[in-house]
Amino acid sequence: GLVVTALAVALLLAWRSAECRAERIAEGLVADLRAKDAELRSSEARWRFAVEGSGDGLWDWDIRAGTVWFSERRKAMLGYEADEIHGVLDEWSTRIHPDDLLRVTACVDAYLRGESDHYECTHRVRHKDGRYLWVLDRGIAVERDQYGFPVRLIGTLKDVTDQHRLESELRVRTTDLEQAQRMAKVGSWVLHVDTGQVEWSGPLYDMFGLSPDGRPPSLA
Repeated sequence: GLVVTALAVALLLAWRSAECRAERIAEGLVADLRAKDAELRSSEARWRFAVEGSGDGLWDWDIRAGTVWFSERRKAMLGYEADEIHGVLDEWSTRIHPDDLLRVTACVDAYLRGESDHYECTHRVRHKDGRYLWVLDRGIAVERDQYGFPVRLIGTLKDVTDQHRLESELRVRTTDLEQAQRMAKVGSWVLHVDTGQVEWSGPLYDMFGLSPDGRPPSLA
């Protein structure tokens, strides 16, 4: 009887000791998960602060849930209040210019298929007042499934309307200049000192009877 009692007590003590160790391990794991979650939230907050401080809007697309989070800055960029745009994908796709929609979706699909290391596309998006803005839209996967397919993307939206307008004006002026030079039979050139390359205008190629598609001129 004493042996059985002692054995039972020993087993009870061993079980209690193992239970305590399991509780300590569980508490440690919970504390570690909470610390990592707090670190992740802090890192995400710093990222959002840094990006929105630059004037860019943010978005977060959960592909499995079919939802998209848009930052207040991104909504304001398009002229909307925080409660006027909801977290569905149509809020993004229906505002893209019809002439750009196929190109934009092709860029997204190419990234999701792994054909590019990030998503990036410059396109037009409709403002609340009806006009279109030129934007630079960029994103990258931050979560993938067991097969490696992206299931969550985060990205930024930058208003590049002014930059696009200046580039368009520059192209028009360059075309006008070349037309004027052809009429006056005058050419022009630019020397890139750092590379030694010489950039000729179209009329200058014409004056020498050369093709712009041939070997570029140089000082060598």
